Amino acid sequence: MSSDLFGFLGRARFVAAFASLAVLTPPVSATVFSIQGQFGNAFFSGPLNGGSLSGTYTVSGLPIADGSQVLLNSWDVTLFSAANTALAHFTIANGCAGCNNVDGRFSPGSGNVLNFGDTAGDFLELQFLAPFNGIGSVVPFVSAIGSFSSFAGIGGNTAQLDSIVTAGSSTLAVPEPSSISLLALAGFVCLAGLTACRRGSRAC
Repeated sequence: MSSDLFGFLGRARFVAAFASLAVLTPPVSATVFSIQGQFGNAFFSGPLNGGSLSGTYTVSGLPIADGSQVLLNSWDVTLFSAANTALAHFTIANGCAGCNNVDGRFSPGSGNVLNFGDTAGDFLELQFLAPFNGIGSVVPFVSAIGSFSSFAGIGGNTAQLDSIVTAGSSTLAVPEPSSISLLALAGFVCLAGLTACRRGSRAC
């Protein structure tokens, strides 16, 4: 068998190996989003006043049609007090049935609403301009409690438990460092293999 044929087979093997490693690294940013935001001190006197929120969520099928709803695939979101104490942590493990979703517009003047809730009565509601595709700025709370306002509550929904959201955003999540490292390693192995094949190594 000629060295050219060995080189061809070697290149094919390394390309296949690189492709298999790439398959093991899912396109995280395609469906995983990061959120962050701040709570204000006006209107309500809840324990989140002056605090913040952060986390990630996974969802498919955005944007959605008006009047419809899509459930989140997964989520991990924490609400912090002004003293940076975690007061609520939303996950699949403690999520209330049907509470974690994205709502389409139910009236011409409303937006799309990203909802989180747990079995303890904690909730977070973030409004975005429609159509919402997972990326955008939170529409801040304007005046009062309503189905389409950006606000949160700890243990219930009253003036003493609620806090308004004054700013925030949802963005594409940054891939995990381990995923980036795996792709870099795959590229290095592929390059090294192709270099060896060019030198006529029969091990290719």
